[in-house]
Amino acid sequence: METLTLTEPALRSEIEQGPQAQATFPTLARFLAKIYDDRVAPHEAKRVLFEPRRVATPDGYHSTKCVAAELYALLTQARLAAEDGEVLPTEVTGSIFCYRVLEHGVPIYFVDDEFARAVAATQLPDDFTFGDLNWPQSGMVVGWPPRFLREYTGGEFCYVYAANCPAGRYWVRGLEGMPVIEVPEGRSKIGWFYHAWANGRPECFVSAYLTKDKLAERITGYTYTDFMGEEAAKVQVDKELTERVSALMLKLLVILNLRPSLITHGTQERPRRVKHAREWKRELWGANFIGRGYRMARECQGTHASPRMHIRRGHVTWQVVGPRTSEAFVSASVLPRNEQGGIDWAQVTSEVRENFLRCHKRLWLEPGLIGAIE
Repeated sequence: METLTLTEPALRSEIEQGPQAQATFPTLARFLAKIYDDRVAPHEAKRVLFEPRRVATPDGYHSTKCVAAELYALLTQARLAAEDGEVLPTEVTGSIFCYRVLEHGVPIYFVDDEFARAVAATQLPDDFTFGDLNWPQSGMVVGWPPRFLREYTGGEFCYVYAANCPAGRYWVRGLEGMPVIEVPEGRSKIGWFYHAWANGRPECFVSAYLTKDKLAERITGYTYTDFMGEEAAKVQVDKELTERVSALMLKLLVILNLRPSLITHGTQERPRRVKHAREWKRELWGANFIGRGYRMARECQGTHASPRMHIRRGHVTWQVVGPRTSEAFVSASVLPRNEQGGIDWAQVTSEVRENFLRCHKRLWLEPGLIGAIE
């Protein structure tokens, strides 16, 4: 897990003015809007590459133009670093998840506010590996509700990027000057931009995990590396932020593994319009949503004295499918356990594992609001 500061030279003079920079770009969204307006929108090739589908931004979320600007800015930063011969590991990781997102047409998914809170209130399963994840897209962009993110992280940022990267070579057609990147071993990658004006610039954070790793173990199991020479206190804050956001994304992917029906895809809202043989207006698409209209289960506790309203945490468990009377039936209660109380698959033979999986499926036990008043 790593961090670097975004210092795209074309904007360097505008963002390196200390307090004045804060007045010019009081939010990350404002900074990204300038990148989009100045560097992406005027050039059709860039616009088509970084914003292949114009998506209507739902109320309350940051503009989808931020996505095109972030992809452009991070890849420009990496290209300029490569020209200088000083590429950081963070820039390599960031480039790869950008490649994957572009390769899949920049799919953006917005998370409903109440569903986001249900995701945050769910525990990561201790026996789930990154290789167990079935991704909606191997390169995807997730738009979390801004208010929720501020409450969850204490910071201000727009979108989170995630990519499944099997071993292989990565590159995207249309990106001039960008290197082909070799991934020797399969990894899952997560990244985002963060509004941190303490040093006068926004920053980019990335995480990368081996496909064979277990989710819960690796969130805090990897070393966090800061490339900016920050003070120890800030490095610790950044480390905790990185772990928190990475865990949130992984919880989302686990839940979508078990409940893919939570995804609803946007439809075309406006066709492409042409006037005098020139494009007049681009086609417009509705947003993809995750958990749209989701409501967390509410449980009242009667009229007696009770604790104030709180959330009962959700978790992933195993549910029996089919008859328990089968000779091949294996109960979860007889399987060996690890120190965290989960199933220790390393001590389970392949035959027992196969029999167990035939008569069980994973189930998301949703969190609930306890003490809620309807």
